[in-house]
Amino acid sequence: MGVATIGQGFNFLAMLLPVFGKEASQLAYLMFPLSLSLVLFKLGSLSFHVRYLILRVNQRHIGTAVSLSGLIFLSALTSILGAVIANWSSYWGMLLVWGGLLTFSHGLYYMSVAVVITEQREAFYGKVRFAYGLINFVLTAAVVWLVPFQAGLVVVTFLNTILTGMWMMSRCENSLVGSLRGAIPQVFGKEGSRYARESWRTTSAVLVSDIGLQIQGFLTPLMGAYQELWAIVVRLSGGFGTLGQQIIAPVFEIRIAEAIRGKAFSRAGAWAFKAQLTGISLAIAVIPIQIASIVFATSQSVPQQTLAITMISIYTLGLVSSSVSMKSPYILGHERGMLWWSFLRVGLLLPMLLLHEMTLLLFISVTQLLLGALLLPLSVRSSRDLMMKNVTNG
Repeated sequence: MGVATIGQGFNFLAMLLPVFGKEASQLAYLMFPLSLSLVLFKLGSLSFHVRYLILRVNQRHIGTAVSLSGLIFLSALTSILGAVIANWSSYWGMLLVWGGLLTFSHGLYYMSVAVVITEQREAFYGKVRFAYGLINFVLTAAVVWLVPFQAGLVVVTFLNTILTGMWMMSRCENSLVGSLRGAIPQVFGKEGSRYARESWRTTSAVLVSDIGLQIQGFLTPLMGAYQELWAIVVRLSGGFGTLGQQIIAPVFEIRIAEAIRGKAFSRAGAWAFKAQLTGISLAIAVIPIQIASIVFATSQSVPQQTLAITMISIYTLGLVSSSVSMKSPYILGHERGMLWWSFLRVGLLLPMLLLHEMTLLLFISVTQLLLGALLLPLSVRSSRDLMMKNVTNG
């Protein structure tokens, strides 16, 4: 997967280009439709990106047809709703139009990824990840320096996901659209209804988790004067968080899981503690980079700038510090605790849709730090249930 790693490198560089090019306004405009699409495509496709991996062979045809139909319907409905709202508010209307388009492109991309993985085309997927990163870098550079416009990064995101998604579709045995041809009666019949019911539990769990993850993007338009600052924070903390999850975390996860399998719970806890310390260190390292990026990239100072920067530093500490240890609670047997934590996160963050500007920034920063603190005991020690289960089995 060497080419995939290079592609991830291009993605990381593309993340920084709007900051270097002082196009924070494009970032701010991208946040809402992107977050909306990352929630809606999972609802429309009934979490196909997860479900398809475990479907029996005889379920794949109807599963694909139902999921693609739902994705097309919800994407179109969102864009049509946006077009109607644009008659009263062009800003919110266009955000919804773009949200619908990104819902379709992301759904197509992640549905194709699920098929590629199921068909065990690892080498091809590596090439796709490389192409995705390269296209992302080139197109982002173009809309930052050559033809900058408000929706530039939205267009880049749409083109990248739709092009790489269609490429995967063309190379897979299950081309997605092939399952839809002639399957409409089944989609709306008993077979389709049964598949939808079977998928709802997984979809509900994914939605609860994802709404908590994507709320930061939904809040961007409500930040007012702090939109550009917030967009940079979301972009960089998300990018470095991904670095922590995908590059650094596996080193610790392998050792924690190995210790759990060997019933060496003290050793598992020690590695989990090291993972947590690494995450906190990463967060502390990201904060000055973030502050420098904000000062460099934002076009003008914002009201109460010192307080705003302090708040986003607190937010980053709470978010990025858990990036390396995010899977640790699950490995350590805290599934129930993580379920309650996910519900709490949604419960605390959703009311913030009623806030705006500095009040919103204050509340979300303190809340994120609180959520990060609540993760600590789940991330550094094995659950009692897991230890008792292993003792019983032993």
